[in-house]
Amino acid sequence: MSAAYRPSQGRRRFVQLLGWASVLAAAPGPTLAAAARARSESAKPRLKPPTPAAAALEKNEISQDARALAAVLKRRYGEHWSADQLRSVATGLDDDHKAAARLGEVKLANSEEPDFTFNA
Repeated sequence: MSAAYRPSQGRRRFVQLLGWASVLAAAPGPTLAAAARARSESAKPRLKPPTPAAAALEKNEISQDARALAAVLKRRYGEHWSADQLRSVATGLDDDHKAAARLGEVKLANSEEPDFTFNA
């Protein structure tokens, strides 16, 4: 810098204040993040454990909906599938149906909902 140009004290002070402002703005970040994390953990939905009777039913039996869908598939494609393959498909349909029901039981918070829905 030339001797003729000297930054004023006001500019130096302004730059110092900007530096301190950025430090202070970053300081409460961990505290706010911890508070937000604690709030989100307390807001998580609690799922009820299945009753023993329901657990036994889920393990052994195929639901009526899955049986009905398997009957349609047997009527259409029965000559191409063995009994084991048809039972496997019915079990898979039942598992998908139960997973969809469990997924529907979870309640979403307002912040977890989509911002918009796309309709084509």
